Amino acid sequence: MRRIENIIRNVFLLLIVIIFCVSCQKRDIDVIQQNDTLYNSVPGVASVDINGITAKDTTSLPELENSKSIQEIIEWYAVTSTEQKRGLFAFQIEGNFTGSGNREIIVFYEFFSLVSVYCFIYNSSGEEIERVYQIKYRSLEFNEEEDIWLSEALGREIIWKNQIICRVGDFNGNGKDELYLYSISGISKRPLFFEFDGMEFVEILDLGTVYAFITNVDPVEKIITLRITLRKDAMEPITIILTNSYTWDNATNRYELLSTDPKYYRWNVDINGLEEVEG
Repeated sequence: MRRIENIIRNVFLLLIVIIFCVSCQKRDIDVIQQNDTLYNSVPGVASVDINGITAKDTTSLPELENSKSIQEIIEWYAVTSTEQKRGLFAFQIEGNFTGSGNREIIVFYEFFSLVSVYCFIYNSSGEEIERVYQIKYRSLEFNEEEDIWLSEALGREIIWKNQIICRVGDFNGNGKDELYLYSISGISKRPLFFEFDGMEFVEILDLGTVYAFITNVDPVEKIITLRITLRKDAMEPITIILTNSYTWDNATNRYELLSTDPKYYRWNVDINGLEEVEG
C-alpha cells in the first residue's frame, strides 16, 4: 500500500513540474514577442544589421519604448541585444573606422569588466543608425599597477576608470582608424589591434593567448615591438622571453613579424629571480 502511495505522489509531483515548465516557456515567448513590438516602435532605428542579423532579430526592453534619441538607443543596445555578451554603457569614441563617410561611433559596454563592443554607423542624414558591427573584445578591469604602455604615436588616448586602455588612430597610414587595446584575462595580458577589413572588425596582429606588452613604437617605419613571455615546456621550468618587432604589410593588411630575439631564463632561488640560460 505504501509503495502505491509513493508512486501516486511521484506522478503528482511530475505533473506539477511539467505544468510549471510549460507555463515558463509560454511566458518567455510572450516576453520575446512583446520586446520585438517595443523594438520596432523605437524611433531612430533603421534596418540595423549586426553581422548579417537584421533588426527584427534583436529584442528590446520596456525602458526603450518612449526613447526618442539615438544616443539612448546606443547606450541601451548591449542590454537589448540577443548577443550573450551584454553589459551597460561604459563609454564611446568617434572616428573614421570603416570609411563610410558618415558619423561612426564605437561603444564599450561593461558588467564589472568590459564585456562587449559595437561600432554604430549613422546614415548620411545623421538621423538613423544604418549599420552595427560587433568587435570581439573583452577585458577585465585594469588597475593602476598594470604594466601597460601605449605610445602617443598610436593615436589619441581612450581612458576607462582612470586608466589608458586604448589608442585610436591611423598608425598604419591606410586611411582608417585602428584600435590599439590591451586585454586582460585570468590567463593572459596582451595587446589587441583591430581594424575594419570591409566586412568586419578583425585582429590585425595574431598573438594567441600570451603574456605580452608593447615596448617600442616606431612611427616612421610603422614598426611595433612587443615583449612576449612563453613557457618552453610544461614539464620544464624554462621561460622564454621574445622581443618581437612587427611591421605593417599592405599586401596582407596585417602586422607581420619583422624580427625576433629570444632569450631563455630559469628561476634561481638563490637570487629570487630569473637567470638567463642557454636555449
